[in-house]
Amino acid sequence: MPKQPVMSLPFPTSPVSGMDEPLSGREKRWRRWRRLSIFAVPSAVLLAALVYLSLQRASDLSVSAASVRTAEVETRQITEAAAFVGRVVPMDLVQLTAPETGRIATIHLRSGDTVQAGAPIVTLSNPERELAISDRLARIQAEMFTTSTAQTGLSDAGNQDRRAYLEAAHLRDEAAERLRRQEVLLERDLVNEAYVAPQREQLQFRTRVAEELRVVMERNGPSRRSQESAASAYLAQLRENQAATLGQLDGFVVRAPVAGRVLGLDLQTGEAVSAGDPLAQVDPGKGVLIVAQLDAFYVSRVRKGQPGSIEISGRVVPLEVAHVSPDIRDGGFRVELALRENVQLNPGQSLQGRIDLAASGAFPSIPAGPFLEQTSGSWIFVIDADGRTARRRNIRTGIRAPDRVAVISGLKTGERVIISSYRDFGDAKVIDLTGETP
Repeated sequence: MPKQPVMSLPFPTSPVSGMDEPLSGREKRWRRWRRLSIFAVPSAVLLAALVYLSLQRASDLSVSAASVRTAEVETRQITEAAAFVGRVVPMDLVQLTAPETGRIATIHLRSGDTVQAGAPIVTLSNPERELAISDRLARIQAEMFTTSTAQTGLSDAGNQDRRAYLEAAHLRDEAAERLRRQEVLLERDLVNEAYVAPQREQLQFRTRVAEELRVVMERNGPSRRSQESAASAYLAQLRENQAATLGQLDGFVVRAPVAGRVLGLDLQTGEAVSAGDPLAQVDPGKGVLIVAQLDAFYVSRVRKGQPGSIEISGRVVPLEVAHVSPDIRDGGFRVELALRENVQLNPGQSLQGRIDLAASGAFPSIPAGPFLEQTSGSWIFVIDADGRTARRRNIRTGIRAPDRVAVISGLKTGERVIISSYRDFGDAKVIDLTGETP
């Protein structure tokens, strides 16, 4: 059988094309990044979603639905009023404090007793202090004696100068009179010149003595009067110091400055007190005021003269705002209210009342709850329709009654909100309500 010819295929001399063609370095890098991106992009999206969800959960809070109090937004007629709990205080109360440091020696009265002006209420005791005051008093009295003696000496010296001058002037005048008579006799030749000449010399001497004494008196007079005036002023000051020191000794007896009723006298014999410590109060009986602390929300709404009321044993007693202190302390301000009817009230008594403000109308409103302490009415937690989630929402509140708050924007009638305290909610924006509502 004849041999078949073997076909020979030519070996390609050019580079291989198609899938067997080798890739360049740039194409290899591009394909490698494309394969990585297929897995990296979904992974990054998933990671971002997880981070977002974890952050979202960090701001959430789970709260038992039974532990919160909720209410529905309702449209109601509201007359604005500020509720308060006030305390009855005397209209003009005199505070008595300890004038000295010491111990209570005697308590002359009891709280609630009536006292007359100047009557002792409490006597203090401090032997060491009393001895020091007595020693000071003795030194003041000794200084008074010395000053008074010096003043008397100055006065006596002035009197002596005046008396000496008057005596010298009197002798001068007598000498002048004698000379005049002798000169008359000389003119009539009844006496000679030798007899008259000594009289002239005597008059000249008496005149010179009187003149010198006058000069001395006038020279010493202003200085002496200045010294006497200074001594008088110093003596007056010493008398004031003596009176003050005697007052310090008497100050150990605390007396009533005015007549009235003693209040707040809660001391025991032997009890130690320091200077300035309150001891008691005296109510002169000029009437009482009701002092209340209102929320700072009302500081621009309450004015002097606005009406108010309190309820005593079922009777409504009208009030009037007598004074408003605009200073904000501890989130509130002080208001004083005067009674417009004669009612017997005891100092220290607590009363509930209201101050009527001008605004009124029908508004969507919610009950006034503890949440206002944390939010001041600027935001609130609103419950979703499913009742399982509450979300924080900004709102605007308007006028307030003692039991309700008008809502200007942010809420709709029929929505439910949380009105209990938010103190334990922290910075949560969303709250999960768990369990059953009571």
